[in-house]
Amino acid sequence: MLLTPGPIDLEREKVQLADSFGFCLERLAPARPEIRSWLGGDSPKGWAARLVDGTRLADFSFRKELLDGGWEKVQASDDPMIRFALTVDPVARKLRAEHDSGVVEPIQKAYTDLALFRFQTHPHTCYPDATFTLRLSYGKVAGLPGIPAMTTIAGAYAHAEEHRRADVFSLSDKWFDHRSEVDETTPLNFISTNDIIGGNSGSPVVNVKGEVVGLIFDGNVDSLSLDFLYSEKSARAVSVHSSGIREILTKIYGVDLIP
Repeated sequence: MLLTPGPIDLEREKVQLADSFGFCLERLAPARPEIRSWLGGDSPKGWAARLVDGTRLADFSFRKELLDGGWEKVQASDDPMIRFALTVDPVARKLRAEHDSGVVEPIQKAYTDLALFRFQTHPHTCYPDATFTLRLSYGKVAGLPGIPAMTTIAGAYAHAEEHRRADVFSLSDKWFDHRSEVDETTPLNFISTNDIIGGNSGSPVVNVKGEVVGLIFDGNVDSLSLDFLYSEKSARAVSVHSSGIREILTKIYGVDLIP
């Protein structure tokens, strides 16, 4: 990222920074009065705007100059964002160490003890623990009331046009430049009852013939409960269909795929 010359969305940076400042004030400032002093009497939103508007870090050449100059160059900089980072860093590192030793480590130890107890008392009925090993999750493609099990490329175009191609609802110009070449009936996304959790994004979806038919990339809000209890009543995994991937890559982006 530091050596990528692409543009940076400064307005988004302001929003994210202001949100972090607000969180710090709410959760940390009561026990750490110095945190409030970082804002210089300004609001989280105002201080975030001042830092982002005043920094030169959005300039690729400036970032490269700092990297080439090394740590001494960074410490000598008068850039407001860098000065702020240097002020925050020691406290942030101390807070992180306290959190790791006082919260994370006890929870991890307790979780291990509880898991061992469960496996010893219910060896044949306890659901396997998540250990980053390869797992298979069985499920079926299934819609919900008012929600179809599968969408098509036509739906993506319709959704973008319905919202006048504004902001996050937009599709790139390439989609519309090559629209006449695309089979809009091609499946794009589908939902299924697979048991997923954070980290499953990118997992292949395989049918009964052993064919890769999609890639999981999300879940609906009801799937959040799968962290604790599996139910296919309303939880759904969301996947992009392999047919949609091929159609978009070949017809819209001109990628020459291996047959």
